[in-house]
Amino acid sequence: MNLLVIYTDSNRLNECRVMDALQNANVISDNCVAVHDVAKPDDANAVEWLKKNYKEKTR
Repeated sequence: MNLLVIYTDSNRLNECRVMDALQNANVISDNCVAVHDVAKPDDANAVEWLKKNYKEKTR
């Protein structure tokens, strides 16, 4: 399990919306389809970006 999976689960974030936001911000590759597809160290970078820029919590 990567840090992004843990972060999205613990914060009850919508995986599709999170992935869209991360891809639109060029934080992760467009080849990643789900949060578990994000490899290290990109998962840690994605979590840091979400903490600073992503506020919507939905599920």
